Amino acid sequence: MTLKTNQFALIIGVFSILYVTTCDAGNKWSVGKNVSSSDQVSMDRIDHNAWDSLLRKYVDTNGNVDYTSWQRSTTDTRKLDEYLNTMSHASTTARATKSAQLAFWINVYNAVTIKGILREYPTTSIRNHTAKLLGYNI
Repeated sequence: MTLKTNQFALIIGVFSILYVTTCDAGNKWSVGKNVSSSDQVSMDRIDHNAWDSLLRKYVDTNGNVDYTSWQRSTTDTRKLDEYLNTMSHASTTARATKSAQLAFWINVYNAVTIKGILREYPTTSIRNHTAKLLGYNI
């Protein structure tokens, strides 16, 4: 069986987004968790309610995120980690609707980005934490 290009990219995306281990001055950290294929589910079954609740709490009507309050809340930073662990259960091979796939990729990208910013906060810009060639990257 050969993989189509978009299927291969999706598989690579799951490994690079859902179980990211990176370095920052020698300290390793992970996002999400390793999930065996037997514990994976269709993206249609991924529940985004926890993420929605966090966004409603920390993002205002103009789209500004209250990183200070979010970072101070160990309960809500833990909820973000739990949500990312939930996202790790998504299967790239199980059938899923296009809308579920789109919701999954948009939400996981944004959640991982928020996680990275919360880890670096206070900062003036995400651009301060992106590698130009090699190195640390949110």
